[in-house]
Parts: sequence; structure tokens; C-alpha cells
Amino acid sequence: MKRFTVLSLAVLMLLIVFASAASAAARSNVYNGSDIDDIIDTYGDGTSLTIDAAEFEGFYYDIDNDVKTETISIKDVSGTQSNVIGESGLVYETQIQQVAYEYENANAGWNQYPIIGFFGEGYIPLQSNSADKLAKLILDSDDKYTIITGETLDLGQGYTLEAKQIDVDGEKVWLQFNKDGEYVDDKIISVGTDNSTWDVELDDVQDEDDVVVLRVHVNQVFQGASDSIAQIEGIWLIDYANAMTIESDDDFCNLNDVLINGDTLSISNENTFILVRNSDQEIAENMYFHIANTNPDVLRFYLW
Repeated sequence: MKRFTVLSLAVLMLLIVFASAASAAARSNVYNGSDIDDIIDTYGDGTSLTIDAAEFEGFYYDIDNDVKTETISIKDVSGTQSNVIGESGLVYETQIQQVAYEYENANAGWNQYPIIGFFGEGYIPLQSNSADKLAKLILDSDDKYTIITGETLDLGQGYTLEAKQIDVDGEKVWLQFNKDGEYVDDKIISVGTDNSTWDVELDDVQDEDDVVVLRVHVNQVFQGASDSIAQIEGIWLIDYANAMTIESDDDFCNLNDVLINGDTLSISNENTFILVRNSDQEIAENMYFHIANTNPDVLRFYLW
């Protein structure tokens, strides 16, 4: 009995250490079995184990709209056995979904927009039905911002809005959009009309034209104690300057077989992927499997 108690405590301590290490980063549930086939049978459907944002908080998740776009699957393909995942047996997949703007004003065109998670971060497809050209979402806000003539509003990543002139009597504001201090576009916006929203459309963004990179809704203009003030409610911005095109021959560490099918992007492994015990095995883009130090007849790991 004493020996059994000591062994039980040792196992408990191992599990505590394992769980403590996992808590330091975003991680999935712990998957435990005799081998990879057993884990697929236990936690999956017998042919595939799929992990999404419900099991792994490192994936993109829009909590307001309950939208998840990313999964990673371990498939029981030829070569998947023991602690080895066979060729094309480790599949990352993400699909374009629709989400609502934070600023809710359907009558002014603020209804929904397409988004896709890509290794944990939200990206905007430059074409709403194609997952190959993406720009990171910087801002989607319904906060109220006030800006006076000559003042600059920092939007992040080097993007700014400048109030060139505010006409309170005429209910207009002249805004200028800049990137890294350089002029991009400007417009005089009439408040309280259908033109209260300014869409900045640019050409030649990863060879795409008419790409909406910024949306701004001006709520009102009014006279303060000493300055004319414009109130902005509703800003949406993408990092168009660093947009990317994903090619079929791109490599993402151990995921290197890229397939783009319309609104869906899939990347799988061309080579076998070994779950080496007592190690962290990088999958792609700072995403890893952590594999516990176990006996050969036990396999335990989680995604982080």
C-alpha cells in the first residue's frame, strides 16, 4: 500500500508539472494514449483528430460573433502510427467567415466584413472569396474619438488620421489619411448624411485594385470652448502596406504543402512528423506540439 501511494504521488506530481508548464502559454487540451492511433480513436472520430479554437485558445476567435476559422487535424493516413504522423497527416486549415463590425450601423454600410484567422491572428482577404491575399486587421472599433483642427489621431502601425479643417456651420470635416507621415488620401466628409462614412480605396495592393483599407464614420462636428471638434465613431483599418500573397510553394516550417481552394486555405506536411518525447516540435509560425517525457508505451502531448 505504501509503495502504491508513493507511485500515485509521483504520477500526480508529473501531471502537475506538465500542466504548470502548459499554463505559461496558450495551449490545447492534453491528449493522452498508448500511441497516435489510440489518441485519434479516443479524442477524434477514428480517422481524424481535429483541434479548433474551442480546444486551443491560440487560434483566432471572434468572441462577439462566436466565429472560429482555424483548425489543425491529425489524420490516420498511411504512416501514422506509434509517435509518427504520416505524410499529409497533419493538416492546418482556415476558412473565410463573415463577422459584424464593432460599429453597428447597417444603414450606413457597416454590416459585415470577411475575416480569416491565420496562425492565431485576424486577417482580411483582399478578395472576399479568396484566401490567398491577406492583410492583417489593425482596428475594428466603435469607440468615440474626438479630433480638433490640425490634430493627428494615431491608428497604430504608422497609420494616422489628420483633421485638416472642420466646418461646424457647414457640418463638414476635411480628413487626411497618412502612412508613416506620408500622404495617402483625403476627403471632405459631410456629417449626418449618407456620406458620413469615408471608405479609402487603394489600387495595386498585392496586384488588387479598389481595396478598402480604411473606413471612418464621422458622428458629428461641434464647437468646443476654443476649437472646432469632430467626433469619430467607427474606425476599421487593415495593414495594407504589409499585405501578403500566399503561394502554393510557400513553406511554413513543417507545414509545406499549400492548397488554396477559394475561401479555404489548407497546409499539410510533405514529410513525416515525429512526436519526439520530452521535446517541443514546431509545426509552423510559432505553433508547437509539446510532448511529455513518457515511456514508449505512452504518448502524451498538447498544442501550444
